Amino acid sequence: MLVRTIAVTLACIILFFANEVRAAEPKIKIGVITSLTLDAAAYGTDTKNAVTLANELLAQNAYELIVEDEQSSTQGALRGYQKLVNYDGVKYIIGFSLNSSLIALSPIAMKSGVGRPDFSDQRNGKL
Repeated sequence: MLVRTIAVTLACIILFFANEVRAAEPKIKIGVITSLTLDAAAYGTDTKNAVTLANELLAQNAYELIVEDEQSSTQGALRGYQKLVNYDGVKYIIGFSLNSSLIALSPIAMKSGVGRPDFSDQRNGKL
């Protein structure tokens, strides 16, 4: 049930982004940090598959998804976050198989301005 909830939530996020993309604009890079190895790999694989499917079917591949393995640890999530922000230049990051990773990275993401999409201004077409 948790995996379905995560999949539906991530699909909704992809749908929201689909309305923001214009044909002439370059693809928006979205980082996905999730566990693909070790203890939480089952959850992370489902998350990756759900996000990929939503991008393909619902958003017609409008986004460039860059997936990083958090390796079922906060240290792995931090390494993935740093790569996505500093090397890949993503604007948004979604995913996280582990609450501990999300909690550990939240203050860092808030300071850097990179993080989750802000749905508070969606009426005005802004992120």
